[in-house]
Amino acid sequence: MAAAHSLPDSSKAVRCCVNCAALGAVKIGSDFGVQKGELIERSFVLAEEQIIWAKGKVGSDDKNAMSTLVADIVKASMAADEQTVFGVVRCKLKVAECEGAKDAVDQIEKKYGAVQVKEDIWQGK
Repeated sequence: MAAAHSLPDSSKAVRCCVNCAALGAVKIGSDFGVQKGELIERSFVLAEEQIIWAKGKVGSDDKNAMSTLVADIVKASMAADEQTVFGVVRCKLKVAECEGAKDAVDQIEKKYGAVQVKEDIWQGK
């Protein structure tokens, strides 16, 4: 996922998926539809805002429930249209203030053309 979208690592790809789900662009079920046999253990780094959102979504800070939620988000993101997940710049600040976001806009424009930008995504979450 990361290499296909010129992302620095798999954690960045997962953070893109979480942002997409948190903003409602990818639908996840309330029962977190990943089956036990589908889980593969991996470690990812999420932003603090994403961890807070995930805890609120599962109703606790239970690591197993949060892991299952993130796995379900990745599964739902993989089933969604690529441009829906990776063709939108979702920035917790302003794109103009973030060098990484500016680079992302350039990369996405090369791959998909016009770029949709959503800024200040964690304000009020």
